[in-house]
Amino acid sequence: MSRMVCFSSILILLGTSASWAQIWQSYMVKMDDFGKLTYTVDAGGNRIPDFSYAGYRNGEVNIPDIDIVQIISPVAGDNTAHIQNALDAIGSREPDENGFRGALYLNAGEYEIAGTLYIRHSGIVLRGNGDNSDPASNTILKATGNSPFRRTVLVAGGGTSTSWRDEVANTRRNIVTNFVSVGSRSFEVEDASPFRVGDNIIIYHPCTSQWLQAVNYGGTHGDLPWAVGEEPLIFNRYIKSHPLGWP
Repeated sequence: MSRMVCFSSILILLGTSASWAQIWQSYMVKMDDFGKLTYTVDAGGNRIPDFSYAGYRNGEVNIPDIDIVQIISPVAGDNTAHIQNALDAIGSREPDENGFRGALYLNAGEYEIAGTLYIRHSGIVLRGNGDNSDPASNTILKATGNSPFRRTVLVAGGGTSTSWRDEVANTRRNIVTNFVSVGSRSFEVEDASPFRVGDNIIIYHPCTSQWLQAVNYGGTHGDLPWAVGEEPLIFNRYIKSHPLGWP
């Protein structure tokens, strides 16, 4: 059994001319005269989520161009150790003033991966060539075998993450807003005294029996249904402002 991952570079060009007015647009999301998306709120206060914040640093800064510090080509057979050694070598480098250690460039070719690759250090970029399936001119990571079953082929992180479950003592507060609509950027809590503008907060949505019933237990395409507590929703956010003006 094998799975294939092709490195790709995608460039999306959005014009800002008046021609947008001549293009069909959804009433839920529209492009204004300046090329900016505007969202319509429905009767329940819901709006389509703004996924522009899912990009690098919330899309608020340009993606940096990290210098290539090591280049490798595929070897015959399993390339897991081959790539892992290169990643770890870059991980041993001192970060620059911006926190970057450098990029590992994988020349075009097919890299069989029988294990799992780990990017254990911050400031590392794994880069390839092309965006197609021809190994003569494209970098392809090909997962081989199926042991362990449905393994993760590439893990980015130091392995010490607590999935945001650690918290500042005595700061947990319940959300008391009766209904938080889709796309909301604010809500009320039972006591806001521990929080300040700029604080990093974690929003935790428990995986309860009632919620599982509402989402049909989350199973799709023959997957096993979720169980209570199995799939909580956890969001990492920052407090940007407060309507009452506290610091």
